[in-house]
Amino acid sequence: MFWKRKKNKPSDPDAFNLEYDEGPRYYFRVSTSPQRPVTLQVGERFYQVEDISAGGMALRGPGLVSGQRLAGILRLHGDEAPLPLIMVLRNVSPDGLAGGQIAKIKEQDRERIHLYVLARQKEDLEERRRLEERPPEDPGQS
Repeated sequence: MFWKRKKNKPSDPDAFNLEYDEGPRYYFRVSTSPQRPVTLQVGERFYQVEDISAGGMALRGPGLVSGQRLAGILRLHGDEAPLPLIMVLRNVSPDGLAGGQIAKIKEQDRERIHLYVLARQKEDLEERRRLEERPPEDPGQS
């Protein structure tokens, strides 16, 4: 027996694929905390990580070029062990912000980044709740 295939059948969307203005994202991205910075060390240079996900990050620093491969050590605040990785820069803005994708990393290290992202999400939610619970100040009192 043969089954007749339906033509023009729409493909099932990936339930875990989120669409944003920039395109699909497979990992949730958070901004890093200025009080607890995350850095990527490439040779002698240290780059400030602006935001991070288990699949990539945005860096700020001199000498970054789109298409560049960076082999370095990621240092997450609060995590003692460094995370070796290789990333590929996908785009660089005129102000020096470079977005890249992690091309090679051990799966347990990717999970450590994921745990960092979850902790940052929790911190952000707690901060929002504190701000919402704060009563509005009376502008007439000084």
